[in-house]
Amino acid sequence: MNENCGCQQVVVGFDGTSSIVGSWIGLEKPKAIGEIETRGMAVFPDGHDFGEAWRTYGRPGVRTSVAPMTSTTVFWFVAFAYDLSEDWREMTPEEIKREALDLTKDIQTPFPHLCINNTPLENITKNRLRHRLNTRPTESQVAGNVTVAGDASHPTSPNLGQGGGMALEDGIVLARKLHQALNPGSQQHDPSPETESSQALSESERIHKALLDFHAERHARTYAITHQAFTVKQIWEKGPDLVPKGIQARNFLDHTLFDVGKLPTIAR
Repeated sequence: MNENCGCQQVVVGFDGTSSIVGSWIGLEKPKAIGEIETRGMAVFPDGHDFGEAWRTYGRPGVRTSVAPMTSTTVFWFVAFAYDLSEDWREMTPEEIKREALDLTKDIQTPFPHLCINNTPLENITKNRLRHRLNTRPTESQVAGNVTVAGDASHPTSPNLGQGGGMALEDGIVLARKLHQALNPGSQQHDPSPETESSQALSESERIHKALLDFHAERHARTYAITHQAFTVKQIWEKGPDLVPKGIQARNFLDHTLFDVGKLPTIAR
């Protein structure tokens, strides 16, 4: 940015779970939730017959999913519980693959084994799952005109598959807040005292307020998703038979029905 342009600089850390920006702000590091996930992308050069459905299987303490991506590739994961008191042991890709095969040997379907066996070693990763519930005031995620968003703001376990979606939501909501802060004249149709007060602030002050407003608006949703994802993990650990009892099928996907609202338009 040109320092002579008179514009205020804004730093937004969209830099993931191990956010450097988040550490600079003083956010707590995400905590391990007692679950490990091994992921891979299987390759079937001659095609596969998995269809298009995402399938999930499990037994107490272990669950696995296979999800066709293209006609020749299938994503899979194996998630399993581990004792938080245990030290993390680095493993070679070969060891990780053997472990995944062993964990899924008692699951009554050939799909996981087929996928794992057809996965190149460079396509396999293994990570401890972490989250942060963000119980501190939302102001703690803002320092001046520096803030975080996406996984850097609300690291979430992947049990609902909403981490990437919430990051996209963050981007849209934050862009709208900053658009309003940088274009106070665009709100002239809103005669509310709050709008008039905002227009009286300097640009830097409006940006700071926009970042605070952003986190205040997003907190309820991101906290709820993070908490629900952890709850799903706990239910799965006790056994797949308990999932229908702990999760209401008719409203299980309600968390995906989120509207970011009307986007700002730019006159041309």
